[in-house]
Amino acid sequence: MNAMERMTAALSHQEPDRVPVYPILSGITRRLVNADYPTWSQDAEVCANAYLKCAEEFDIDCIVTLIDLSVECDAWGQKLIFPENEAAHPDYSQCVIQDIEDYAKIKKVDYRTSKRMMMHLDVVKRIAAEKKGKLPIVAFVFGPLGTLSMLRKQENLYMDLYDDPDAVKEAVGEINETLKEYAAALCDAGADAIMFDTLFSSGTIMSKDMWREMEADAAAELAQVVHDKGAMVMIHNCGEKIYFDAQIEAMKPDAVSFLYPPDDCRDFVGPMVTPAARES
Repeated sequence: MNAMERMTAALSHQEPDRVPVYPILSGITRRLVNADYPTWSQDAEVCANAYLKCAEEFDIDCIVTLIDLSVECDAWGQKLIFPENEAAHPDYSQCVIQDIEDYAKIKKVDYRTSKRMMMHLDVVKRIAAEKKGKLPIVAFVFGPLGTLSMLRKQENLYMDLYDDPDAVKEAVGEINETLKEYAAALCDAGADAIMFDTLFSSGTIMSKDMWREMEADAAAELAQVVHDKGAMVMIHNCGEKIYFDAQIEAMKPDAVSFLYPPDDCRDFVGPMVTPAARES
């Protein structure tokens, strides 16, 4: 089996020749092309070549185009810092959202005005030109609540969720309108799947009920765009106690990438946790 056949079999609940493998190799791939982090994360040709070389050298079964979590917030003008040897991140001393009143300024924007979003689209196109049909291409997108957190320092966002949840939810919806068009464009560029990072749907960040209230509806709309494109929906969540049930209900994903056991499991092999046991 080649990588495409192997992944397709596994996702179809059939037995592949071996377990498909994809270690999360993103920024470290820059070393394969002798690039520094700022160049790798802003130059589509360099980034794509790094991913392609990674696929060849390590015989991985798919390419996930995780660049960093600051790609999407660029569309709203968030100032970013590009360190020499680590992922880009917002300059939190100059957040787009300075106080609760600023949430009202967050409106749908044209993703094509974002240099970083367009760079990511170019990366996907370059990889697809070489690997389409041979190796699954999975484009990585930060979800709407996560993107909003890049525009507002996270601890401030957490407080805002209690002080004015309606303002936050309205901004999530506006961001989502941009992300829907962006996700569709990534599918058109050659992505076989979109992997949405739904970081906030984990028990160490917010309750399941709060996630359902603040992001689930937007996540469902976003996932539906990808389903309608005939591409796969995947979820990435590296938070603890993630909500498999709530996310599956909302997004109907084909696969979930996770780091810790979900909230209703004791561990990776143990029994489900009953409500009574969870309370104790």
